[in-house]
Amino acid sequence: MLLLIHDSRCAVQSAGEALGLCLKTVIPSLFPMFVLSGLLVSELGGTSGKLLSAMERWLALPRGSGSILLIGIVGGFPVGAQCITQAVEGGSLSREDGVKMLGFCNNCSPAFLFGIVGGVFGNLTAPLLIFLIQLETALLLAAYTDFKQASSVTARRLPCTVADAVSRGIRSSVSVCAWVILAGVVSGFLKRWLFPLFPAPIPQIITGILEITGGILGLSSVHGEELRFLLCTFFVCFGGFCVWMQIGAVVAPLGFSTARCFRQKTVQAALGSVIAAGVLLLGPVGLMIPVILLLIRKKTLEKPIRNVYNGSRKGGLDHVVP
Repeated sequence: MLLLIHDSRCAVQSAGEALGLCLKTVIPSLFPMFVLSGLLVSELGGTSGKLLSAMERWLALPRGSGSILLIGIVGGFPVGAQCITQAVEGGSLSREDGVKMLGFCNNCSPAFLFGIVGGVFGNLTAPLLIFLIQLETALLLAAYTDFKQASSVTARRLPCTVADAVSRGIRSSVSVCAWVILAGVVSGFLKRWLFPLFPAPIPQIITGILEITGGILGLSSVHGEELRFLLCTFFVCFGGFCVWMQIGAVVAPLGFSTARCFRQKTVQAALGSVIAAGVLLLGPVGLMIPVILLLIRKKTLEKPIRNVYNGSRKGGLDHVVP
């Protein structure tokens, strides 16, 4: 509060820049996806086509959730969270399975990666590799998540008109923009008062953990393309504090705890960083390691990975808040 009073000009300027980002980028890219994904989830109503049904069986996902995973991979933050919320509210997905899916059904969209990341690296190879790494980590976490209530999901259509989808999309967009503006103000104060004290890439890492877009754009000032690639992959797979608040706001009506989701994305970021390091060392061959893990899924490997990823059943982090 004292900092806001002492340096109100910085707060106003940062908030204005964040608002401009919302008007020029966030709303145009997310609002249509919110509306379309809402209509799609309503139309599918817990059902999937042949291809998605095969993916559900392969990954042992809850029946009818393949479409949510697909939207979560291509729709961007936090469209997947909205789809999960809508499916749980409509009864086509259980609450426990819904909170488990939050971790891998919220990812950067290809449009964001090729637009923002491609501009930082000046080519399309880096965003393509990062998208494939993100896809592999999401599928790995889906495969090693234990869905106890998969058989209890009842397929049915969810009533949702275009007006309902638009209203839901407006609420979600406003919530997302509010968190973007708050993160922008915090980032503005950090840049003015704290970041000058540290050398690169520490300010960029802090920014990326706080807010993904600013973190990725800041990588332009980091020397070494390999380091930029590793950090960018980590930011993309982790999402950032601002994204977590956006997801929490979208799933708030369900009373979900986002603590487990935070742990899931931390695991995804660690996996993505390891795969990115493998790609730097081995080239495209490094992308084959997670593919092999997905194909074999040996019980001897599956159990320890699931124990680390799913956590103890006794802790409160793994349960849905009633």
